[in-house]
Amino acid sequence: MDHRITECPLMAGDSQSVQRTPATQTQPIQTHTIQSRNVPALPATHPRTDWPRIPGTLPVASSYAYVLFDSRTTHSFVSSSFATLHLLPSVPMDHDLCVSTPVGKDLMTDRISKTCPIRIGDKELLADLILLELYDFDVILGMDWLLAHYALVDCNKKIVNFEIPGEEKILL
Repeated sequence: MDHRITECPLMAGDSQSVQRTPATQTQPIQTHTIQSRNVPALPATHPRTDWPRIPGTLPVASSYAYVLFDSRTTHSFVSSSFATLHLLPSVPMDHDLCVSTPVGKDLMTDRISKTCPIRIGDKELLADLILLELYDFDVILGMDWLLAHYALVDCNKKIVNFEIPGEEKILL
């Protein structure tokens, strides 16, 4: 079953929603590698609507990006077109990565933008963003980034709370 952002009951009344096409389903993006290096992948599941995910607009490398905080996704990604348009430097990864999309299509990538700055309030949090052909979002921040920055996603309130040890809490 297709799940479109513009038709999402969870997004009703969200003034920051941006209409983009084609829309993604609610299944997690799965990843695995080629050439013997293994990357953990999320299990294939039927579409779920109870997974914590929140969209928003944030400065990424000094340019505003439409960002999805997605705890279903193991890795973090940046749209290849966003990276090109905003001149994000990227380097080859030490292995090819095969990403399984929610619509069942496998995409190959071998580029990553290392230590890309993402501004949250007055803090700059860094992300290693894998370049991928994305259409609905400029950036997807997955579990690798959420865990590294002690992010707590509250879908009901549509907030992300950062509780980095030794620092003031940040509420987004």
